[in-house]
Amino acid sequence: MLSTLTNALDEKKDAILTTQLAVLKADCGNMYALDLLFIGAANRSLALIDGFKALHKAQNFLCMAPIVRMHLDTALRLHATTLVKQPDDLATDIIKGVKISRIKDSTNNKMTDAYLRKQFVDFWAAHNFDMGWVDKVYDKTSAHIHLSSAHIFASVDNHCEQDATVTFGINGAVPHHDRLAEEACHAMCEISDIVAHYIGEWSKQKGSGSV
Repeated sequence: MLSTLTNALDEKKDAILTTQLAVLKADCGNMYALDLLFIGAANRSLALIDGFKALHKAQNFLCMAPIVRMHLDTALRLHATTLVKQPDDLATDIIKGVKISRIKDSTNNKMTDAYLRKQFVDFWAAHNFDMGWVDKVYDKTSAHIHLSSAHIFASVDNHCEQDATVTFGINGAVPHHDRLAEEACHAMCEISDIVAHYIGEWSKQKGSGSV
């Protein structure tokens, strides 16, 4: 199952790259600030998928989890382009280094992570997609960004309630690696599809001349 999922990630990579190349060719190759944002998003996505696969091969779940969180971050921030009246202006601000959390959407709400996540989930749920996994993945993977209880429990090799003993392993490994890795692979595939979707939507809009 895991090998099938990791192979699927290669297909997701190809889809993201193919869609991004279509963006660059659209509108006779004219470039906009939004193009630069999507180039950065596509490049980041390909790098994250490659890194995820390498870490999976090394059975390094503690580093795989933050990559899932970063991949989800890309999807959330691309969704931000759908919430503003002038996406190209948003891209320009991001290029200038302005934090998205300080930028307001078309309804005058600051686009914090929490706000983007809610808008993201609501949008896809309205299109009949089951997005129940998003909050779970966000919370679980965010716990691996900062030193937290996730890292403490990951170091427990075994515990015996009868003897009230705990065995720790300081070797970078985590218990139940295969199960956790499978869940992470599923999330990476879902997020990759969504990233490709946003790139594709920009490609259609740019190609139609309604920029």
